[in-house]
Amino acid sequence: MRYICRGEGLHGFPELVASLGQDPVPLLEAAGISPVMLKKSNTYLSYIAVVRLLNLAAVQCARPDFGVLLASHQGLEIAGALGNQLCLQETIGNALALLQRHIDFHAQGCLISATNRDHQLILSIDFAFSGLIDCTQLIALSLGLLKRSLSQLSGGEVTPVQVELRQPAPPDTTLYSDVFSAPVKFSQACDQICYPDTLTHQLVAPKAHLKNALQDLWRLDGPERLPLALHLQVERAVTELLPTGDCDLGTVARMVDLHPRVLQKHLKKDHYSFAGILRKTRERLACEYLAHSELSLTDLSFYLGFGDLAVFSRSFKKWTGLSPSEWRAQRRGRQGI
Repeated sequence: MRYICRGEGLHGFPELVASLGQDPVPLLEAAGISPVMLKKSNTYLSYIAVVRLLNLAAVQCARPDFGVLLASHQGLEIAGALGNQLCLQETIGNALALLQRHIDFHAQGCLISATNRDHQLILSIDFAFSGLIDCTQLIALSLGLLKRSLSQLSGGEVTPVQVELRQPAPPDTTLYSDVFSAPVKFSQACDQICYPDTLTHQLVAPKAHLKNALQDLWRLDGPERLPLALHLQVERAVTELLPTGDCDLGTVARMVDLHPRVLQKHLKKDHYSFAGILRKTRERLACEYLAHSELSLTDLSFYLGFGDLAVFSRSFKKWTGLSPSEWRAQRRGRQGI
């Protein structure tokens, strides 16, 4: 089974490694990740390679707490247009539900569960490949990122009741307490972060500067942070929103701050259309996942916003001349898989 994730999950990695006195390039290459991939938008990486990279960095930088340290440098910005969509939800509970529906498409194999017990909301995390490789750093990064994102969505610090980790306690646990702002228990039965169950009813109220920063992050591109062309902004929004089931013209128009009719008019002027961008984005994502993951055709059709597998199969054959299963088999044959 192969698992892939978005390259944005390594946001801040090169800078952090460099600040710790190490060169990130050899680490990336040793993990099997081209440094160029981190400079591109909407790229997908091997999740196992990302885990390997985090583990290598922890050793090379002599920071057993590397994962949680990286989490302190991340937040909703790694979610791209999805970060904006999370900010548009009414409550934290709605945002968490959206995140759960969305997560497997952009971080395949990441398993997030939410349960209520003893007046607590317990958010647990695990990875389908945890039996293949040590996920200690990835779990610390993921829980730290989840905690920071919930605080950003609420517009202020949201303090957990406690955090439980399966990993043994590192020599210095100070950073864990600082990042989670709560008691952290090690060598526990599972990896989870616990909040008062009232959190789900708390209103989403991100600060204005965060909403503006999130828009800039996914609507600007390159080191110079130049504005993306409108059709590319729409493509990014569609890429993020398809798995949420809320990817119609009205939602995408709201993401780019235009009335739907105005958006269509501008796209037409540049020889594009919303329907055309939606089709091409679906085709690109379908090929990406068919080539590099084991995601089932049923799940893939759902994530791409098709009513059922038959509709997806007919559309894919119209695009490529092959059914999804034929295309995947042919591609794997060329790759020698």
